[in-house]
Amino acid sequence: NIRYLQEYAALGTAGGIYHFRDQIRAGNPDAFFVMNGDVCCDFPLSDMLEQHQNKDKAVATVLGTEATRQQSVNYGCIVEDKSTHELLHFVEKPNRYVSTIINCGVYIFSLEVFKMLQDV
Repeated sequence: NIRYLQEYAALGTAGGIYHFRDQIRAGNPDAFFVMNGDVCCDFPLSDMLEQHQNKDKAVATVLGTEATRQQSVNYGCIVEDKSTHELLHFVEKPNRYVSTIINCGVYIFSLEVFKMLQDV
């Protein structure tokens, strides 16, 4: 079941998720995808969902890809634990090099994210 929810004022990813929390929860999902509206690609969504579901107590899964060092400063940069793939650090469009793994703008969230966002 796919639903498109469009914000009418820029709220940021977290703001948009929290704003639409009642509509998202209405479908009673275990988890839900969030995608930036300006991304278009053949994403591994099934693999991503399977990985999210297999990770005990995962609240968020972020799709990343490898970029060059020069390209990476134009995007959100992800630092991950190489063995567990846990996100350790994230910087949106850094002033200097952080990582060559960049955010693709595709996320999966478990409903627990709403509890975290209400305190922000």
